[in-house]
Amino acid sequence: QTLQTIAGSMGSTQAFETLLRQWPLQWQKTVATLQQGFAFTMQLQANQYAEHQSSATKSLGSVEQILWDDWSQNRVNDALDELIHNADDLRLPVTPLKQPLTELRNKTASIINSATGLEVRQALANPGSNLQQVFLKFSLFCEIVLPVCAMGLVGYTVFQGYYQSNITHQNYLGIDFATHSALLIALSWLIPFFMRKKLKPSLQKAVLKGLQKGLAKGLGEIDYAVTQILEDAKLQRLSYSQDIDQLMLSYRQSNETVNPVDTDSTLSRMLTVKS
Repeated sequence: QTLQTIAGSMGSTQAFETLLRQWPLQWQKTVATLQQGFAFTMQLQANQYAEHQSSATKSLGSVEQILWDDWSQNRVNDALDELIHNADDLRLPVTPLKQPLTELRNKTASIINSATGLEVRQALANPGSNLQQVFLKFSLFCEIVLPVCAMGLVGYTVFQGYYQSNITHQNYLGIDFATHSALLIALSWLIPFFMRKKLKPSLQKAVLKGLQKGLAKGLGEIDYAVTQILEDAKLQRLSYSQDIDQLMLSYRQSNETVNPVDTDSTLSRMLTVKS
């Protein structure tokens, strides 16, 4: 009876399955709340970083630390408390869940800060989309090559004009040629330069993109950690349940087993004589 009581207090596999189905829906609501609450904060932090590029390292560190605050921590705590409450409603043991969930609470800020810090740095290292990066490299290439080609063309024309003037005794190239040549060289550099300036990714957008991606990644890690805790508790319950079933089976077998009477024993000989 004691073993049956212990087995009953451990809950059922179906209850764990129900809890595992409830958690993603519950966490999605928490994530939506956090993302709405962080929308203004992330925009503000991105603007501040763009305005203080001279102290980029210090500004970047403040972005990572200020993002996660007491309000966001309380939202996560509420979600974990609701998870424990749901487990209790399903008659599951909550003690094995409280300790790992408490450890996760204490690591939440570190998880989010690490994820956002890494993603922001990666976003700043490679700002903009892949297509934007291709156009930037192309415009930089044109900014260098086109003026060189234009100067080469002007130089070749000057050399040809000087050579022809010596042969035909005509006038050298005039002021119009000099003006047009200067405009050609200037435009060959100015157009790619203007394109590169316009295509250059905004640091503000890069930081904002990194914060959003890092927040999503960090929240995903928390979700995975909670799911893993529930899976471990489920497997632990299954292992304990199998051990209890084995003990109960052994107990029944020991009660049902009757030792046969030995034919060589004194009791057997006495029964034979009486018969």
